[in-house]
Amino acid sequence: MHTLRASLTSTTLTAVALLMPWSAPGCGDLDDSSAGSGVCPETTEPLPSCEDNGGCPGGETGALVGITEAHNRVRAAVEVPAGGVPLPELQWSDDLAAVAARWAEHLAERGCGLRHSSDCRYGENLAWFGGFEASPSQVVEEGWASEKLCYRYGAFLQGDECSADCNASGGCGHYTQMVWRDSREVGCAVTRCSDNSEVWVCNYAPVGNIVGQVPY
Repeated sequence: MHTLRASLTSTTLTAVALLMPWSAPGCGDLDDSSAGSGVCPETTEPLPSCEDNGGCPGGETGALVGITEAHNRVRAAVEVPAGGVPLPELQWSDDLAAVAARWAEHLAERGCGLRHSSDCRYGENLAWFGGFEASPSQVVEEGWASEKLCYRYGAFLQGDECSADCNASGGCGHYTQMVWRDSREVGCAVTRCSDNSEVWVCNYAPVGNIVGQVPY
């Protein structure tokens, strides 16, 4: 079972960054504004191919260059339990990138408010940036991975802990998805909004943040 929280956070530095907490998407109609809350049932349906989602991006391009590497720096920094094996690196997926691009465009068309997509077959991290053009490191390492400081290892929602420092962002779900051992692929997209802000979307497969399982 995959769960999702539905709060948002804003952090003001030089500019504004807005993160959508948790990374397993909700289940609902694509155009349902309530999508992104609730419980995702287990599914064995295959992931869509990029040919089915507007074409294949063809690897990291433009602002996305380095985003897989940023994820893998986060994974490499994980101190696994004694006797454990280091986390495998994530590999870039054009299929997941096409799914992410489709959802980023969908959000941009609707004013760039953040809400999760309706497909439960992969994990999902979202971020919004206003006032500057973000880099992959700012999105992944300074944004989502900053939740590591709040996180205490344990079974997801049944033994782990996320301190109050991350309450505003809804928890530690961005971080746990990025370091979920069984997730092996990532694909991302970034879209400019009409007000020159940005929406970033990353999708992960297999999906992480499974209740009762440890991330690594």
